Amino acid sequence: MEQTMNFKLCFNLENFQNQKPPFEVCFINKFNTPPYEIEKLDYLNLFEELKGKIEYHFAEHLLHRKLLNKKHEFEQQYLKLNPEISRQEYVSKNWYKHLYGIFKALQSAQESMKCYAKVKDVASYRISSVLFESAKIRLEFHVVKDEDEALYIVPQFYNESSNELIDAAQRYEFLIQSGLTIYVLNEKEYRTLQLLESKKALQYRHSPDLLSHHVLEDLEKNYTVHRHNYFNEVSIETEP
Repeated sequence: MEQTMNFKLCFNLENFQNQKPPFEVCFINKFNTPPYEIEKLDYLNLFEELKGKIEYHFAEHLLHRKLLNKKHEFEQQYLKLNPEISRQEYVSKNWYKHLYGIFKALQSAQESMKCYAKVKDVASYRISSVLFESAKIRLEFHVVKDEDEALYIVPQFYNESSNELIDAAQRYEFLIQSGLTIYVLNEKEYRTLQLLESKKALQYRHSPDLLSHHVLEDLEKNYTVHRHNYFNEVSIETEP
């Protein structure tokens, strides 16, 4: 069977979740039909050889080593600044903030490049074409109650262009994944979701009135919020 060797820039979601450099250059044994098996590649030592073969106009900025150095830089900053938050929280916040700019550029370059993702199979990984969707995401929120009577604000994600609910959407920081389509949240929506996950918002989950006053009223200024009758409604009666 005829075999050709191919190099592709691949997005690794598992690495993204674990705060590791999320891009890899994969060496592919490509036969006549997909799927393509991925072989291990020494990314650092082979970069010079691969440099002209990567379908990405700023591939140098995605270098494994450079991203690791950036993470080390954030760790050193923490030691100097000694902020009130934990080291892990500080590094994580700045790490994803740095990656955000890279993914926004990926999104805007979608028409001029191809991108791929490593997809976990039963015993190995396979490579598939992935779309970084250019459409914006629209958020709506639902208030839900768990078995302990705690209230939580759950987001729903819509494709703003088609106004359709995004099926089986999974959120990873600022990325929304639906199958092999990936959306990049706008900064405003990303910050909103971070705020709702903060201790400040979660402290009111057993206090409906405080949750309504301190969180939902501000959220409703910009988004549709479905309260689902979990809150006392105050009505003012006037004489006819």
